[in-house]
Amino acid sequence: MLARILLAAAALLAVLGALFYARLQPSTSLVDAAGARLTAAPSTEDDAADYEAIEALIEEGELERAKARLIERLETGESDGETCLRLARVCRELEEPDEAVDYALKATELLPGSGAAHHAYAQALALKMLRGGSKLAALALLPKWKSALATAIELDPSNVEARVEEIAFKAYMPSMLGGDSERALELADELETVDAGAGRLWRIRVLDERDEDERAMDLCRACEREFSGDAMFPYTLGTILAEHDDLAGAREAFERARSIDRGEAYYRSLSAEAELLVRLEKDPERVLELID
Repeated sequence: MLARILLAAAALLAVLGALFYARLQPSTSLVDAAGARLTAAPSTEDDAADYEAIEALIEEGELERAKARLIERLETGESDGETCLRLARVCRELEEPDEAVDYALKATELLPGSGAAHHAYAQALALKMLRGGSKLAALALLPKWKSALATAIELDPSNVEARVEEIAFKAYMPSMLGGDSERALELADELETVDAGAGRLWRIRVLDERDEDERAMDLCRACEREFSGDAMFPYTLGTILAEHDDLAGAREAFERARSIDRGEAYYRSLSAEAELLVRLEKDPERVLELID
């Protein structure tokens, strides 16, 4: 009796899940706000100048103004695929997931052979999964995200960012959702053929996630010698040493990272060292200096 009840419950959940999934599948209409049909004409020199001005607004953080200019372009221009692609990015940065998904989906339909369009769609879906407010809704969108990301990589194998997103998913997600650390290592090796440093860095991160710390640290030290201008390797070594409460080793690694440049690793190392000192309840004055 219990087995029949459980089977019936599982069947009901499967049906409800399928209905929920179908209801949540993104859809779009290839028209602008005025109802005019969108087109995918190639951009002209005038378009390029306009896009350059819009990119300048984005760089300055004027996202709302950039969005308004892009929406205006949908009404007046013809390179609507490129415009939708940029609108998807701006809406994503504004954390407007529904609009980001809509514009990115438009871009994929107008530019089906564009890896950038499919990647923008995957990133918009990822934002919607994060900000949608419902775990069930996020699970419903997960297959669509996987498909969009796979298509982006297939169309543009040189897209390092898309490959990294795929590796991170495989490395950090539970197996029931598709996580697979062995596959993550394989993907890191594939990334290495496109970007040697990025591929090696993600192999280290996957090994660390698998608690293979000695292998991760050995590879990190080797990469620090090979890629001497990349501060992410000493920073990453420092984070692994910090996990083992090796204060001296971690601080030395963080110092080496900060001596290379003032990029992302510089500021990450400041934060990581401060967190380590707080956790070990040491040197509060140094913590304040690092935070400053």
